[in-house]
Amino acid sequence: MSSFISHLGSINPQILREYRGRLKPRSVFAAVGLSALFQLLLCFSITDGFDQVFPERLLEICQALAWTMPYALFALGGYYIVDDLTNEAKTGALNFVRLSPRPAREILLGKLLGAPALPLLLVVSAVPLFVITGLAAGRSIWLLLSYGIVMTFGTVAVYTAALVVGLGSGTSSLLKQRGVSAVSFAGLCLIAITPVFMLWNSWYTWQTIVTGGELFRAWDPYVMEWFYLDISGNPLLSHLFVLVNLVIVSGFLWAIAVRKFRVPQSTLISKQLSYGITAYGNVVGWGFLLNSDLTDYERPGLLVMLYACNIALFFVLIFALAPTRQTLLDWVNYRRQAMIQQNGRSSGWWRNMLWADGSPSIVAIAINFVIIAAVLVPLLVWLDRLDTSFQLSSGAIAFTTISSI
Repeated sequence: MSSFISHLGSINPQILREYRGRLKPRSVFAAVGLSALFQLLLCFSITDGFDQVFPERLLEICQALAWTMPYALFALGGYYIVDDLTNEAKTGALNFVRLSPRPAREILLGKLLGAPALPLLLVVSAVPLFVITGLAAGRSIWLLLSYGIVMTFGTVAVYTAALVVGLGSGTSSLLKQRGVSAVSFAGLCLIAITPVFMLWNSWYTWQTIVTGGELFRAWDPYVMEWFYLDISGNPLLSHLFVLVNLVIVSGFLWAIAVRKFRVPQSTLISKQLSYGITAYGNVVGWGFLLNSDLTDYERPGLLVMLYACNIALFFVLIFALAPTRQTLLDWVNYRRQAMIQQNGRSSGWWRNMLWADGSPSIVAIAINFVIIAAVLVPLLVWLDRLDTSFQLSSGAIAFTTISSI
């Protein structure tokens, strides 16, 4: 064990630092004991004793664990990450960590894997019972494997979002108070993130696998297509859709986290990243409109929802891209010095307005409008076979979007 710990410390010292601070014997025994107690109480409450264990009872145990573990992973793990980062920002330890010669990605990876060590241990302790009851109840091994893979990717996405919240809270006087942002993020996971994640996958991912519907089905799901691809009836497409989107979302969040760790006073997102987020969100949203099962009365409503999401996105981008007053003054002084050195000639103005962090964000907001129009207009033209009401509403939205540029 000592050689393994030394090897782990040489690979990523931040993980070793987190594990040494959290995996104390008392904490480990408490986490494992709490998990064992919960499993024991769950078995007794469902089976009325071990002398009355039937396959349907085992299925109920597996169902209960399948819905309980993501709440523990997302809410508890996210709380630990946000609380750890805000506490270090308050005490000044985070600035000391920034002085480390190690890369920012390595330090953040150590935080992501190390801070939620106890919630991970709590859930991992319940995995054997989940697998045993699932197999004993006749569930497919592929279903249990799919559950583990999707949960792993989802946990990475949620923990990366927790990194962003924790690093962003360190620059706010209100959210910097220990516990405020951590409790808020945990509550968001309990109320919104975990239910949406589980309902989507129970309807459209795991029900596509044999015996998956018997474990996760609550009611018959709506037929879901994305760019006319049936992701609710094809296991390969449903898994690819979920995993690829989780990877893309995690990549966006990871880029934001690295940015805020390196330069805490920078804007939340860079201009380049805003272009990618806008294009990605609109492509995904438009894909759901291209559904052969949608009626002519349902499609305009979804289009209005996409339009409302774009309005909300622009409000977020206005605040996320706006530099501080001091940053703008520094940029103006830099531009003035550059013009003096080049005898009054301004070179690279558009390049600075499009990419530079310290420049005004109005051009970047306009570029995001252009991206939406570039995605919006061709699809509206391609959907000219739809009824007149949808064409009129689509044309109005396209005209409003283009006029806003």
